[in-house]
Amino acid sequence: MKTVFTNAELPHIWAYQSQNEGRTPNGSFYFNRESIYSYGRHFVIATIVESTQTVFFTERSYSNTTVRHIYKTAAAIPFGFNKIYCPYPPTFCGYDENRKLFSNKEENFKYWLNEAEFSAKKLTNARKPEIYLSQLQEIENKVNAFCKYFKIKAPKKLQNVLSVKDKEDLSTYLKKQKEAEKRQKAKERKAKAAYIEEQHKNMMQQ
Repeated sequence: MKTVFTNAELPHIWAYQSQNEGRTPNGSFYFNRESIYSYGRHFVIATIVESTQTVFFTERSYSNTTVRHIYKTAAAIPFGFNKIYCPYPPTFCGYDENRKLFSNKEENFKYWLNEAEFSAKKLTNARKPEIYLSQLQEIENKVNAFCKYFKIKAPKKLQNVLSVKDKEDLSTYLKKQKEAEKRQKAKERKAKAAYIEEQHKNMMQQ
């Protein structure tokens, strides 16, 4: 069975799942069953789920070569497949009938939270707030599509920042965030004091 393909051929072989593996001559672009990679398993470009006609597709990039791999993969996806964008596409784990799709939800939510907070804070002094509001809406759309597929909810903190629709919402969000940070610091101080007290009691009993 042929397993070495050109950069143009490889993503099409993967997209139609006509075989379980394939790579380019230098091995930098390859697939293993449902997932296709650029330069290693640390960078999943996409994972195809034939049973639901869905493709999870990365929204990250890396080198210029990886960008070309991403472009060629996107062009190979069969017509009619639903494409869900996320930073870290899920991959299948296990074997045969026990294979399950691992969502990488924590990594994805963390990435989206950082992106959303960056866009929200830019609103404070933005001359064109619609740019950052549009970015927040785009992130929200990705989060909603991801959560809908896996039937899960986004973390409350991410939901809160994505609820920002204008500068007034931003002011409310930042105020709540500041209050939450104060509560967290107070909680940490209390825990530290309790630990010191416990250590002191232990020393006195020795």
